[in-house]
Amino acid sequence: MNPGESVTALKEFVALVDELRRHTTEVERASNHHDAEPMRHAASINRELKPKMARLRAVGDLIESLVPASLWPLPTYRDLLFLK
Repeated sequence: MNPGESVTALKEFVALVDELRRHTTEVERASNHHDAEPMRHAASINRELKPKMARLRAVGDLIESLVPASLWPLPTYRDLLFLK
């Protein structure tokens, strides 16, 4: 990889981390919503929180695929699937 490609890859990675942070904030905000009526609360989670969590997971999965397993600080999906 030449220096120009390295700079481009780093900028793309930083943009993904920024996106991950933005989606994390959105999930945190959406998860703070509470409704005393269980059905309205569940509907709100389904309508607001689940899509935000899906976007967060998609970015997290992409970042995980770019970071070597030896540097990834969390258990990977593979690790979780094959827990003993």
